[in-house]
Amino acid sequence: MIQVSTTNFVFAGGSEPGLLLAGLAIADELRAIVPHARFLFAGSGTAEECRRICHAGYEYVAFGNPPESRQTRAWRLPWTSWGEPRRLLKRTRPAAVVSLGGTIGETVGRAAIGLGLPLAVLEQHVTVSRATQRLATKARVVCLGFEETRPQLMASCPVRVTGIPVAGPARRAADGATSVADAVDMDLDTARSGRLVILGDGGPRRELNAALPKAIGRLQQHLPGWRIVHRTHGGEVRSVQRLYRRFGVDAIATGHIHNLPALLARSELVIAATPPVDVIELAASATPIVAAIGADSPECAQVRTARTLARSGACVVVDQPDQELVWAQVLEPLLREHAPRRRLSAAMQRHLRTDAAWQMASMIRDLISSPSQSFVA
Repeated sequence: MIQVSTTNFVFAGGSEPGLLLAGLAIADELRAIVPHARFLFAGSGTAEECRRICHAGYEYVAFGNPPESRQTRAWRLPWTSWGEPRRLLKRTRPAAVVSLGGTIGETVGRAAIGLGLPLAVLEQHVTVSRATQRLATKARVVCLGFEETRPQLMASCPVRVTGIPVAGPARRAADGATSVADAVDMDLDTARSGRLVILGDGGPRRELNAALPKAIGRLQQHLPGWRIVHRTHGGEVRSVQRLYRRFGVDAIATGHIHNLPALLARSELVIAATPPVDVIELAASATPIVAAIGADSPECAQVRTARTLARSGACVVVDQPDQELVWAQVLEPLLREHAPRRRLSAAMQRHLRTDAAWQMASMIRDLISSPSQSFVA
């Protein structure tokens, strides 16, 4: 538990993948400008999220039922009612609370409002979530990842378009430092110049698993120097591996990647089913992204964000993931040349940048310096 004698901050977010990870960049900036700052992250307790937060050196509390595996450094509160976040905040007595979205972000944010704590809200998607709409009436500041989001939001506090905070090169390098433990990565030929990662274990995964090996097989002339890692559900690993071999493609099919951020940080291209994979989470690795959206995928926040990024040239969206020829047309220029991938990465930096974390950290520092701060016991 973080100590009362320090300047404590609580970052809360969860129920959607990757929401809490934006807080890492903000915490890094706050630690540099606020003396004796300590941080507690409140999330849903997924194994990957827990590992990332604890590996970064921050404390973590998970609400709800424990996942199958979690880091021992995390501690847990039963998610029984909105009173649990209130009791958490009373024990930690934070100088400010940052809501990063999702059910947990909203509930902890509401508890902070009830206790009179300064609350900062970050909306990471193009579409304003219900959590942000509800908290915006009482928050001290709302930060947006996209300019297109501003007209949708009714707020009684300052609204700033900062972009999405992402960790800088030092943090990404630190995340990659444990990559030697990655069983998949150890099997890769480090002499190869490019790596394509396919996350086909969610959403239209059957379409990806069937169409992508065939499409990639059509592009054999562009594959020298490339290594392919295809993640899918465990029961489909062998069939996907056989399909690649049938089309003469040297690829690794796996059901699990131990340290996905580290693998992505050293990859040249990533293909992911959206949803459930969120392009905002993937973009933190600065890897060019192709988002596969199935015909039956819901028009959710992740999908709308992917389409907005695609309109600005920051990613590529494939609406027909079951079409082999469509994939071949999309992938051919991306595999053949570096320039199209470089343009995707450059466009993404307009939305995900390190100065967004600094802007949010500066605003939070100003919030805790306000004489109007109070705490309801």
